[in-house]
Amino acid sequence: MNKMYRICLMLLLSSNNLASIASPSLVHPRKDSRVYDPGSVIMHFDPAIVAAMQAKSAEAEAENAKGNNEMDAEDYHQAELYFRRAIAIVPNDHIYLENLAYALIGQGQKRAALQLLHNLFYQKGKSLVTSGNRLKPHMIYALLCDEAGNWREAVTAYNLVYPLANDGGSMPKLALVFEVSKPEPMLLAAAIHVCLGLKDFFSLSQGNLKSLQALAQYRKALQLEPNWDVANFYYAQILRKLHRTKEAEAAFKHTLILAGNDKNVAGPAKDAL
Repeated sequence: MNKMYRICLMLLLSSNNLASIASPSLVHPRKDSRVYDPGSVIMHFDPAIVAAMQAKSAEAEAENAKGNNEMDAEDYHQAELYFRRAIAIVPNDHIYLENLAYALIGQGQKRAALQLLHNLFYQKGKSLVTSGNRLKPHMIYALLCDEAGNWREAVTAYNLVYPLANDGGSMPKLALVFEVSKPEPMLLAAAIHVCLGLKDFFSLSQGNLKSLQALAQYRKALQLEPNWDVANFYYAQILRKLHRTKEAEAAFKHTLILAGNDKNVAGPAKDAL
């Protein structure tokens, strides 16, 4: 669904007086109207109302974009203000709410971020939902739960979305599934950082900033689990992408030692040398 249309539709459906802007009809839709079909009822929205909603949507998107720029600049307080402005315009947009959580984390307000994401993912008494199968927010939520000592919730969130961690098919697959009965908080946190690193490494808007963000995630993983061969491999891979050739070669050689007879990791590491 077109992002602008999604936000407009959200605004329309969250209106306290939907009847005043839309009326059920069985006639063919006019060319100048938006149509929403909630089951069997077709509603035709006044084009003037839709235009106003589109203006609100654009305003919210502008505030969100400013917030993202401040996040890149690491001004998390200012980013929070922009995201809150976007949320004031479109209160239920999950992307704006997730971005607000990231800004809160940047300011050390992890408990508030955890509560925000929990409320977002458990809407209306439902079980944990995947919010459009998006990797980052659920991994961040899992990490916050892990740090807070809520192992069961952390594992549930991680196992739900870790298959979405994409390594492009050219590197060893991250294949760690954790069990509620076997707490491994350090390894789980490391796995989450690797998944977040993969998300940045294969971002559609790749660039030096994304590469540096991926590098930071892999370093965090290695601080937690320095002898994990998979984390070492991805660390070597990002060093190569950053043209740090000698460091990358040393990291690949170290990965080979750690991998031992594990061909899933040793094979790609050997090929990279």
